[in-house]
Amino acid sequence: PTEAGTSLSNLNSVINGLTTGPDYHYRMVASNAFGVVVGTDGSFNLASLLPVATTVPLNTNEMDPHQAVLRGLVSPSGLSTTSWFEWGTTTNYGAATPPQIVPGGVGSTNLSETIAGLVKATTYHFRCVATNSVGASYGSNATFTTPLSFVVTNLADSGTGSLRQRISIAQSNDIITFAVNGTLVLTSSELSIPKNLTIAGPGPASLAISGNNARRIFNISSG
Repeated sequence: PTEAGTSLSNLNSVINGLTTGPDYHYRMVASNAFGVVVGTDGSFNLASLLPVATTVPLNTNEMDPHQAVLRGLVSPSGLSTTSWFEWGTTTNYGAATPPQIVPGGVGSTNLSETIAGLVKATTYHFRCVATNSVGASYGSNATFTTPLSFVVTNLADSGTGSLRQRISIAQSNDIITFAVNGTLVLTSSELSIPKNLTIAGPGPASLAISGNNARRIFNISSG
């Protein structure tokens, strides 16, 4: 009740047990000794407070035979939101990345996570998931297929895409191929190969590896 003599009073009340499906209608009602007054109808739907999760398809340069970078876009709809990726070899997924927190006060936020331990030449499914105090949102299913081989994309001595980097991250019995022609000059050290690898070049007319007259090319040990 509102005390007599007060010109205006703020009124609020918490209601529970709501779901995200229907539209809810409400109105304010006041009564005193002289009668009843009914306010205008208002409405709301909790769906507007659900987070929005969008799955972003992979680029081919964001994967190799054993790992991939998953990407998504999350809109928290004004509430603190927890987001992650579900992934696996079927749409049952079966694996999930660690959760990430998206603050409620931000707009759409890019989400990314690197997953490892993948099997080469295998198709994987993934989707972005976001949840807040209202409910959960699921991005669409996307797929990618891990390549059969690691690909050398430049003639640098080291760094991403180099032969040295590909050798270091490849697993035993993996294949390394080349998408570049020319001469690769080793300026730091020989290439150490402590595992069984197949390195398939385009042929001597298209590719050469030089020790720069200072070192041998490969140091191959049992593995």
